[in-house]
Amino acid sequence: MSKDKSKVWVKLIEEYERSGVSPSQFCIERRVSRSNFYSWKARLKKKGLLPKRQDPADQNTASKEKTSRFMEALVPSLSELNFEPKRLTLKVNEQFSLELEKEFDEALLLRALRVLGQL
Repeated sequence: MSKDKSKVWVKLIEEYERSGVSPSQFCIERRVSRSNFYSWKARLKKKGLLPKRQDPADQNTASKEKTSRFMEALVPSLSELNFEPKRLTLKVNEQFSLELEKEFDEALLLRALRVLGQL
């Protein structure tokens, strides 16, 4: 196993874990075969190069119901992007999308996210 390839696959699998999409959808979006994805994932876990956390796709329904749901949002700073948007679109689980104008009401956004989290 090449160290360079391992690093690439570790980053790719970490990206998948943050993405919130299914493994199949992630592989389609990244143009990666599912068999390679699962093969590398198993190989890297066995070598201890991936964290030993449960993959959401591997959990059964009962354990999903008992688990709290949190969504991590990684957002680069606007200075890193070198532009100032007039509007931001937030997509949640490919089912909902919220459009936020530049001067949005933070309290209203928090209430909307709480409601979406209960669905």
